[in-house]
Amino acid sequence: MVIVTISWQLGIDGERVGAMLGERLGLPVVDGEVVDAVMHALRTGRADAADMERFVPTWGANLAVSLLATAGMPAARADVIRAECAHTAVEAEAREAAKQSCVIMGRGGFALLADHPGACHVRLTAPADWRAA
Repeated sequence: MVIVTISWQLGIDGERVGAMLGERLGLPVVDGEVVDAVMHALRTGRADAADMERFVPTWGANLAVSLLATAGMPAARADVIRAECAHTAVEAEAREAAKQSCVIMGRGGFALLADHPGACHVRLTAPADWRAA
């Protein structure tokens, strides 16, 4: 079984590279299915789901939102619940996809499948001036 996770820096066109990799290896590419899983889990539209599934809050942001939530700020609490629900949906979809050979595009697949035997994790990087151009 071949599992490849691929992540990239902004400006590298990782979506195209991942699609080409999947084609060259003859493997399905897991991409939009993750957005669909978040859309279903949050019962929301595609644009909202795409924004949520890419949201990876920092430790500081988590702490700030958690403090606001415990202080009785309902909107902050709702954001915590939505972020957790989106994360759960992304993780479930990545783990389900990893039951067969595939290329998993972004979405923290390298972290979610860090302990997966045989997974190959690819990170695309380039100098900032090259990416800006």
